[in-house]
Amino acid sequence: MILLTPERFYSQFNNRERQLKQSYCVRDFYLCYEVDGPQLIRGCLRVPGGPSGHRKDDHVELRFIEEIASMGLDPDQSYQITCYLTWSPCPGCAWRLVDLLGDYPNLKLHICTSRLYFHWRKDHIEGLRHLWMSNVFVTVMTRDDFDHCWEYFVDNQGKAFEPWEKLDLHTERTKRRLRSILGERNSPANTGPLSVQTEQLWAVSPLPGLAVRPPEAVPSVLWFFKDAIPTIYTILPIPPSSPSPPSSPSSPSS
Repeated sequence: MILLTPERFYSQFNNRERQLKQSYCVRDFYLCYEVDGPQLIRGCLRVPGGPSGHRKDDHVELRFIEEIASMGLDPDQSYQITCYLTWSPCPGCAWRLVDLLGDYPNLKLHICTSRLYFHWRKDHIEGLRHLWMSNVFVTVMTRDDFDHCWEYFVDNQGKAFEPWEKLDLHTERTKRRLRSILGERNSPANTGPLSVQTEQLWAVSPLPGLAVRPPEAVPSVLWFFKDAIPTIYTILPIPPSSPSPPSSPSSPSS
């Protein structure tokens, strides 16, 4: 594994959302991971940012999924994977990360992000909610997380991590934003019961999620937030005697 330089770590993992003019740099997409299983595996991946980087078919999360596939992990073995990201996953990568869990039923995935990517956009909001509702633990990096990354992913030359100005303030702001996205009841700060409503859809009805998943990949159960309430949709086959399926509910909204 190639370690990050201290300068690159401070510039890329800085959790200030808006950069200062005097310290501006192109922000790339980094994902540092730890696979905790029979042995501990660490790695760090990068996709360039800016106009010349971040193509639709080349996201750092997709490289991570390819890296996991190349490791030959035992599907019957338990694994805990923690990913430290400079930016939270986009909607498409959120779906792909959830698909990864289907290939490894005993894998627990923790996404720990420094900043939230396009957090005001509906599709990105639903992507983060999809991760969380699919048992992917999504959190914001804290001072301890930055210190951990400094120790294991940075060529620190034996020097201690020096927090940048207002690190804790930016962390708390991002935490509040993430709690708002996931919903107060569905946040890491509240482990109490979650109110969930259920609805049913016929298999030929317009299904939530088809915009980002091909029809053959739609599972028998989908979840989405409808009117800010987590909703589980159970997909039903059409009874042979039914002349026509009932109309589907309106599209879910955040």
